[in-house]
Amino acid sequence: MALTLVEASKYSNDVLQQGVIETFVRDDPVAERMKFKTILGNALSYNRETGEADAEFKAVNDTWTPTNQVVTKYTATLKILGNAARIDDFIRSTRQNINDVRAEMIAGNAKAVKKAWGDGLIYGDGTADPKSFDGAHKLIANTTYNTILADATDTQTVVLSLSTHLDKALDMVKGFRPACIVTSKGLRRGVTKYLRSVGSINTGRDEFGHQIMTYGSNDVPWYASDYILDTELTASGAYSAKTGGLTTSIFILSFEEKAFEGLHARPMEVTPWETVPGTNVEESKIRWYVSLMMESLVSCVKIVGIDADGTVAA
Repeated sequence: MALTLVEASKYSNDVLQQGVIETFVRDDPVAERMKFKTILGNALSYNRETGEADAEFKAVNDTWTPTNQVVTKYTATLKILGNAARIDDFIRSTRQNINDVRAEMIAGNAKAVKKAWGDGLIYGDGTADPKSFDGAHKLIANTTYNTILADATDTQTVVLSLSTHLDKALDMVKGFRPACIVTSKGLRRGVTKYLRSVGSINTGRDEFGHQIMTYGSNDVPWYASDYILDTELTASGAYSAKTGGLTTSIFILSFEEKAFEGLHARPMEVTPWETVPGTNVEESKIRWYVSLMMESLVSCVKIVGIDADGTVAA
C-alpha cells in the first residue's frame, strides 16, 4: 500500500521521527502529496508503455495483422539520502537543556535533507550522478506523450501562453486527474499578475486548508516550488541543465497509482544518539533509502523552455 510521508509517520511511535517528517513536508507541495511504496530489496523493475498498438476497420475476409503495445523495462534503484548530526560531549555537559540543542541540530539537518530531496526530485540524474535517483526532468521526457518544447530553437525568449502551452499540456494528461501544477515562484508571480489583470484568477482551498490559486476547468491547484529554478538551459528545445540559461519549466503532476510515485525501503528515520567510537561526540543520523518512478507516460506532463522573466499571454 502506498502512503504519503505524513500518513506513514502516523504508524510510528517515534515522536522525533514524526517531527522530522513534519518539517520535511512543510511548504513542499510535492512532498506533502506524493505517495511512497515500501519495497523489499534495493530496486524495483517495472514496464512502461512506450508505443501503442494499432487497430483498424476490416472488410470480410481481410487479413488480420497482429500488433501489440510496446513496453520498455525500467528499474528504479533505491538511493541513500541523509546526513549526520554530531554534538561534542562538552556541549552536552555544559548546556542546561541538551534536548534543545539536539532538537536544533536535528531540525537543521532535516532542512538540509529536504533541500537535497527537492533538488533531486526535479533535477536528479542517476546517469550523471550514480548516487542520485532520476528526477522529474528525466522521468518526464517523451516529446510525443508528455513533454512540450516551448523553445525549440533555444532563443530563451518564449513567453508562457496559457492556451498554446498550459491548456495543451493539461489535455495531454490522459486517464489520470492532475493533482497540481508546479512552477517556480517567479513564474507563478507572473501568471498571478496576468490573471488578475484580466479578472480571471481562481482561488480555493486544498486538502490541508491552504488558500491556493487554481487553473483550468478542473480547478487544478497551482503551487510554487523552491526547487524549480529560473536558470534552466535548453538544447534543441529540451531541458539540458539546471543552470546556465534563462528559462524555466512547468510540471503537471498526478500522484495516483502508476503516476509520479516514490519508493523507499522504509519511511525516513532518525537514529538514536550514540557515542562515536574514538571521539568525544555523539551522533544521530537522518537516513532514507528512496527513489522515484513513473509507470504511465501520460500521467504527468512538463513544459520546457519558458522565459522565466517573460510576460504571460492568453
